[in-house]
Amino acid sequence: MRAFLALLWLAAAFTASPVSRVVNLIREMRAKIVADEKAEQQVYDRYACWCEKTTTRKAKDIEDARTKIGELGSEISAKKGKLATLGAALQGLMEGIEDNEIEMHNATTLRARQNAAFQHEKSELSEAIESLEHGLHVMTGKPTSADLVAVANQLRQAVEASPNPLPTAQAESVHKILSQVSLAQTGSKYDPQYKMIQGILEAVHETLKENLETLVGEEKTQQETYEGFMDTKTTELVDDRATILRKHGNSADATDALTLAAADLAATQQQLEDDEQFFADSKTACEEKATEWETRQSERVD
Repeated sequence: MRAFLALLWLAAAFTASPVSRVVNLIREMRAKIVADEKAEQQVYDRYACWCEKTTTRKAKDIEDARTKIGELGSEISAKKGKLATLGAALQGLMEGIEDNEIEMHNATTLRARQNAAFQHEKSELSEAIESLEHGLHVMTGKPTSADLVAVANQLRQAVEASPNPLPTAQAESVHKILSQVSLAQTGSKYDPQYKMIQGILEAVHETLKENLETLVGEEKTQQETYEGFMDTKTTELVDDRATILRKHGNSADATDALTLAAADLAATQQQLEDDEQFFADSKTACEEKATEWETRQSERVD
């Protein structure tokens, strides 16, 4: 400014015509300087406005990214926990299915042994009953000594075939008859009591029939118990397998969601890093530009 006044003073010292030319030149120079200052001020103002808006926006972007990263971290932890829970549930279901299959196999094996034993005992009891019926038929006629021996042998075999012991009284009577028949075979005197023998045969025959009925009833109960057990276990297997399929689907969905969340987290972290770098660079550049502008303004005043 002082230099400008000095020029005006010098211009006044010249003659009118040269002075006018100098004054006009100075005025033109002043107008140009003012115009340049205005243009520079506009450029700087636009830049300063950009700095303010950009740093404000980036500061918010950084804050939002940090919030999002925290939320994604919590979401990922929750999804990992869900996957772990699903994995444990699936493991438990698969172990349960394996246990059920073992139990069903063991039950089937036991049922087969029980049925085999039943068939064997039933066959022996049926034969013994048939044999006693034959003996009763013999006793209704006029049995010979040989017939009595045959009947006694049939009675012995029937008693041995019975899965359950005879009542005490029957057992004693049978033993007595068998002993007497045995003595008769050795030549000892034997006075057969046909009616008593027939009565014993009938009693043993009735007992064996009852034993057979009991045996058949027990087999029926065991079969019904087995079928009920197998139905229950089959239903459990079907339900468990359906649950496994459903949980596998849930696990796949959770895995996909976890993958997406992890990818989102990585992208957000990278964006945060870029935004922080851009914010720092922009802030530095804006501060340097502001310092330069202040220096330029100060120099113009001087």
